[in-house]
Amino acid sequence: MSTPSPAYDVVPKDEAPEAPLVASTPATGMSRRWRRSVAGAVIAASAGVAVIVTYHQRTTPRIETPGGLRGPDHPFKLYQTFGGLGMPAKSDQYDGVMEPRYVKTTSDQWDQTHVFAIGDWGAPLPDHKTYRATPGLDEYAQYSVAKAMKNRASWAHPSYVLNVGDNFYLAGIVMDCNAAPNAAWGKAKADFSSGWQSIYAELANIPWLSVLGNHDYGGWQFNNGWPQQIGYSFVNYNWIMPARYYNKKIAHNGYDVEYFMLDTNSFDAKAPTDPDTNHNICSQKHNYGDQCTGNDGMANVWSCQSWFQSSWSAQKAWFEEKLAASNARWKIVVTHFPCGYEGSWYKALREQHGLDLIVTGHRHQQELWWPGTTSKYVRNFMNQNDLGDLVCVVSGGGGGITAQKFMDADYGRDLLWYGFFHLTISKWELKVELVDIDGGVKGNVTIKPRNNAPTTTPTTPTTTPAPTTQPPPPPAAAKPVATTPKEDMPPVAATKDIPPAKAPPAAAAATPATTAAPKTAAPATAKAEEPVGEKAPKKGAGIVENNAKEESEIDKILSGDDASLVHPADAKDTPLMKSQLGSAAPARSELDKADDKETAAPAAPAKTAAEPQVWSN
Repeated sequence: MSTPSPAYDVVPKDEAPEAPLVASTPATGMSRRWRRSVAGAVIAASAGVAVIVTYHQRTTPRIETPGGLRGPDHPFKLYQTFGGLGMPAKSDQYDGVMEPRYVKTTSDQWDQTHVFAIGDWGAPLPDHKTYRATPGLDEYAQYSVAKAMKNRASWAHPSYVLNVGDNFYLAGIVMDCNAAPNAAWGKAKADFSSGWQSIYAELANIPWLSVLGNHDYGGWQFNNGWPQQIGYSFVNYNWIMPARYYNKKIAHNGYDVEYFMLDTNSFDAKAPTDPDTNHNICSQKHNYGDQCTGNDGMANVWSCQSWFQSSWSAQKAWFEEKLAASNARWKIVVTHFPCGYEGSWYKALREQHGLDLIVTGHRHQQELWWPGTTSKYVRNFMNQNDLGDLVCVVSGGGGGITAQKFMDADYGRDLLWYGFFHLTISKWELKVELVDIDGGVKGNVTIKPRNNAPTTTPTTPTTTPAPTTQPPPPPAAAKPVATTPKEDMPPVAATKDIPPAKAPPAAAAATPATTAAPKTAAPATAKAEEPVGEKAPKKGAGIVENNAKEESEIDKILSGDDASLVHPADAKDTPLMKSQLGSAAPARSELDKADDKETAAPAAPAKTAAEPQVWSN
């Protein structure tokens, strides 16, 4: 496998927090330029020429990189040099802040801005091998997804990336959660350089609007370096995560897009004695005696669950207030826990305040939830978690951990093992595309801004190959028809139940039939085209057995196996081929089976309509 081109890492001298840039001319002593100037003056004077020598101090400092000195316009920009918020003393200092840093957006010839979305991408360091993957099949899935993103970026030129979390598998950045955020200058910075910049290269040189995933806290614990991921936002200008939750309004060409970045990891914060110790941030088994009070975090394992729940309640109140006050053209939620969690609440916020889209992750696959989906697997869970016409995506197939590979899932249209999403945003519409690792589009939908046209426009299902040139111009978008605003729905009471109970349907607001566009579903006669190479594996067919000797160290701990660890052979060029994905699925380990019990579609009889099902992992 080819090695990605490294991204230069700009480092202030001595790596001191809040350190100034290293100037090319020292403040004291005689610089090389000064010595040359003086020498030139002496020579010129001896030739009878009058010379006036001026000491020159650069007003635009340059910074030190492995490749020499570069100006401050280098893509890796030190945050404190460019204004904005200062390094927080504690990780919660900026909770709920309107993030102020400037994000440059560009538009194509059709006045569209391109944005990528990815999650669950941070494969374990230092070898970047996808956790729990099958050697020869998908052990380098992070590289495959990153390559597909870079290929598409070569013509789409995304302005920024939406990152839904799980940035470092398996247990986040291994640092003390009590360390101040500015400790990001140490190990955290090195981990970001290796796990983010070196993999995504030029894509790490544009802003990533980010949130934390449950694995960023520690997975089955809460005491690892999540405060330093927040601190890194004040080291690298392009890593945007000033707090656990915040909002950011980005100016596009003649309109604004406002993002509401939420921490939904309370759904993995269970009672300390919960028997599912492998899927519990607050597990007593893995957190005994731990605390994060140095960053106003959990006082102990017994207060961990209530800490997360209190935070989520505060976030919900904050979000409702901010969403109601927003005058942005597009209003989008970015969070870790996937479609189905808090579905009734999100649906009500769409009805009340014009929420347009939810971008999520956590489930280790790619899902496109929209009213016209032809995926039976996605449709099954949409029916049990009513979002109305609100579009939601799950982008948990970033390659940090192996895909779920459910045996009863119809992978292909609107459902993939790995990939990312491509959002094409204009003032009048927003197109969502599910992009496979071969660059093909395996699902898409176009939506209108809720504030102007409360409809979802389904796109005829097609399977397209990866474009080799700039795609043809889109059809002209019709300007939205003015509509009479609906009456506000009654407020939805906050709930901490996991999963949430489905809210009873609200009474339809009285709206003139001629002013509201009807909800459009896919035509009954429409059929999804056969996806290219992404067929669902049949039960019992084409199973590839895992090599028991190639378990990771964390698997050894979970299974209690003390046998010596045998690493696979050195990495070879083993791209994740579609033919492999379509013909084989790896056998499941005991830990995988535990995951399946939590995430797979339950066998009949199903839950009642009052108890919507959600997936988790």
